[in-house]
Order: sequence, then C-alpha cells, then structure tokens
Amino acid sequence: MFLRSLLSLGLVLPVIEAYLSSTEAFIQTSTGLHHVEAKIRFLNRNKRTLKTNFGPHSTYRANNGLTCLVCPPGFYRKSDCTTNGTIAACEPCKGGYYNNRFNIATSCAQCSAYCIDKNAVTQSTCNATADMRCRCKDGYFNHSKGSGEWICLQHSPCQPGTELRNTGTPEHNTVCTMCENGTFSPNVSLTAKCLPCSTCDGERKVHKACNGKTDVICTSHDEPPIMYIVVPVVLTFIAGIVIVVVCLYRKGKLNLCKTACKKTDEDCKHYVGIDLNENTINERKELCCPKAELEIEIYPIPQKNNNQTDDQIQNGATWSQLFLEVSANIRLADSIWIDFLRKLFSKVYPNVEEIDNKIDENVINHKHDGVKEQIYRCLVAWKKKAADDACLEDILQALDKCRMQEFSGQLRLKYASLYRRTDIIAEADDCLREQD
Repeated sequence: MFLRSLLSLGLVLPVIEAYLSSTEAFIQTSTGLHHVEAKIRFLNRNKRTLKTNFGPHSTYRANNGLTCLVCPPGFYRKSDCTTNGTIAACEPCKGGYYNNRFNIATSCAQCSAYCIDKNAVTQSTCNATADMRCRCKDGYFNHSKGSGEWICLQHSPCQPGTELRNTGTPEHNTVCTMCENGTFSPNVSLTAKCLPCSTCDGERKVHKACNGKTDVICTSHDEPPIMYIVVPVVLTFIAGIVIVVVCLYRKGKLNLCKTACKKTDEDCKHYVGIDLNENTINERKELCCPKAELEIEIYPIPQKNNNQTDDQIQNGATWSQLFLEVSANIRLADSIWIDFLRKLFSKVYPNVEEIDNKIDENVINHKHDGVKEQIYRCLVAWKKKAADDACLEDILQALDKCRMQEFSGQLRLKYASLYRRTDIIAEADDCLREQD
C-alpha cells in the first residue's frame, strides 16, 4: 500500500512541476534575480504582483531570453537589447509627451493640456521627464487629500471666538484655534487675532461678561434703563412716517398710486388699446396692472386729436399689444420660449453668455409672477435694448425658427399696421437686409 502511494506521488509530481513551469515569472532588479510564483489554485496560495518601480540599475527578462537594462526617465523602450546585460533600445519622448520614471514602457504618456480645476494655476510646464504641475491659486487650497484630483477650495476664515494659527497655503487650509480665557475675537477673518478683554473700572459694573466672541459690556450705576432711550426713538420714527404719508396724500401722490394699483381689465385695455381674444384677457387678469404701468412709461399712448386717425393712435400701442399676445400664446412645452428669446436676443447682444445673463436676470426678477410674465418682461427688455432698431420681423423670424410658423403668420397679418408707417417700414427693410 505504501509503495503504491509512492508510485502515485511519482506520477503526480511531474504534472505539478509542469504547471509551475507554465505559471512562473522572473524579474531582475539591482538586488538580483527573484523568482515569483503564480497563484496555484488547488494549493490556495496568494498571487504575487510583479514589481514595476524600477531603479537606475534595474533589469528585466526580455522575450528573446536576454537580460536588459530598463530605459531612463524621458525615454521609452523601442525594442529589447540584443546583447545580454546591455540597455534596451530607448527613444526619447517627443514634444507633448513624457515619462517620469525608469521604465520598459513602449510609449510615453501624453502631457496634460490644462489644470483641471478652474481655481488652479500652472506651477511648471510639461517636459520629457515630468507632466505639467498645477497648484491652487492664492486664497485657495487643494482639498483632494492625495486622491490625484484637483479640488481647489477657498481658504476658510476664522470664526468669531477663534484666531489664526496657521495661514492657508496652496496645499493646506487655514488653521484656527479657540481664543484663550480673557481674550476675544468678534469678527470673521482670515487674519483674526484674539484681543484682551476690557475691564470695567471706576463706578461702572459688568453688564455682560467677555465670552470669547464679544468684549465685556460695562454700564454705570446711574445709567437709565434702555427702554427710556429706545421708546422715544421709535415714537419719533413713527411720527416722521406719519408726517411723510400725510404730505404725500395732500399732494395727490397716494391717490395716483392707489389708482394704478386698482386697475381692472377695462383699465388695462384703455392703456394698451388692444383687441385681445377672451383667453388672453383671462390670462392677463393677474399681470395686467404691472404690465400696463410699465408700458405707460415705455410706450406713452398719445391722446387723440382732430388730426389723428384711429390707426395712428393704435400704432403707439402696437409693441405693447404684440408683447402681450406673444407671451400669452407662445408654446411653453420643451422650453421653446427660452429658445425663442435666445434667438431674439441674439439680434442685440454679441455673445451667448450675455444673452443668457439678460434672460436669467428677467426670469429671476419675476420668478413669482409666472412664465408668461417673465416672457413679457424679456420682450420689454429686448425693445429697450434695440430701441429704434427693433423691428417686427426679428420677432417673427425667431418664432419661425422655433417651428411656430402658423403663429408667426397670424401676427404678421394682425400687426400689419406696423408697416404702414414709413419709418417702421425702413427699419423692417434694414432688419431684413442685415439678416440676408
């Protein structure tokens, strides 16, 4: 039985040796040749990883069986050596590429084109042996904590009750420490220092003790209670407001304001002189008065006299009427109205950033008034900017580009009165020539 076991072992050993020979790897460094065993599954051994941190005299076993020296920084391996113990055939990295270590790489790495974080600046440019280096600009520090990513955050100021211990650097944030007993620091600052607390001397007594954030507050024994000071000041302030209100009322200012704030649908129709459909009138109930007030200032409606026709009077309110109808009927789905405003504003603003800023400004200022009010305000802003160069064709073409040709055609017919005035026709022709 024992002999049979030995015989079986003798048959198994060659198989194990053959497996090991197929899974062995060698690496030679400056300290000599090292044997690295691969993981043998049925023996449950741990796999070892080949080292790649070569040194100045490191070698490697080439595919041709020779032992070659590795390439130095700034070079890459073009081919293996042809004589045992000599350096591999190395080529220098070309411009825009680098290799920062001893290596057997077959190519160089591409240089970084820019610093990833917008608050980082270039510390050194890329060369054959090193990639470009970045650092956080003054007032910022790298918060990546060794992750390899650049996250430049602004230096944190010291809060009240603390003082500066270490000034912030491009690598480290500001370090603050608590004020010691008997000192205080009342401000948020990057250079804060704790100050010694004051003392109450003479006949003054401590009203509020120094607490690290505020200095001691002293009060004299015969100082009157605070209410004796505050109450007269408040009463005087209220009396002043009452006097101002009475004066404004007597001069008729408040009556004008009250009238403006109580406009009905009919009042709004009077100001803009438009012929709106029922749906538009209903939608305008919430926004009527603010729009009407603004339009009176921008587009004053002249009073009819014997020498004016109804068409001439209506022309004075055409822009108001047009803006109201566009804001009430433009499609809101898929942010088409934003696309329409961008195309329209491109006529008067030179770049995309300025266009978006102007639209955002009007949207934010009227974020509680609804989308239609925001569109209306943007149209008014466009008219202010365009001034005498504003033409109906700009609005119609912007609608056409947003696939609202049917609505654009309706407006072209409804507001044909714009083209009855010689100066407006000239302006429209100028717009069309510019667009051609």
